[in-house]
Amino acid sequence: MKKSYIIFIAMILLAGMLSANQRNMGASCQENPRMHEKAQMQHHDGRNNRFMLEELELTAEQMKAMQELKLEREKFLIRNKSEIEILQLDKASALQNKDFKEAKRITEAIFSKKQNSALKAIEFHEDRWNLLTVEQQEKASEKEFLKNHPPRKMPEEKGIKRNE
Repeated sequence: MKKSYIIFIAMILLAGMLSANQRNMGASCQENPRMHEKAQMQHHDGRNNRFMLEELELTAEQMKAMQELKLEREKFLIRNKSEIEILQLDKASALQNKDFKEAKRITEAIFSKKQNSALKAIEFHEDRWNLLTVEQQEKASEKEFLKNHPPRKMPEEKGIKRNE
């Protein structure tokens, strides 16, 4: 009887420790500032993009063309994502029915769509780039470089000393 109580209490303590560990998993952003910066960039990418477009002083025609390209890309992404999800359902069904040839064919189709999506992203970027004048392209290149390459701290600043 006492043995079952001890096992029961041990299980409760173990479950409590596991749930406490899961609640802390989101704290890693607070511990690692680079992760926090990356999370902020993901949430504010649209806002940064808008400010960049304003700094480039786009004409009304350029702004309209940019909006049309963005809308076209969003529509493509929605269609492509839904087609991939449907194919994944078909693949699961084929695997359940032990139709491995069909599952392989569907997997190839899924990755073909993913590849197409990656290529479309490059085309979208190229189309937006080609809408800019040479001066705007130079300004955008400078801003993009600074955005993607923040200044790094030297090892001495982090408390690490170099062996010289």
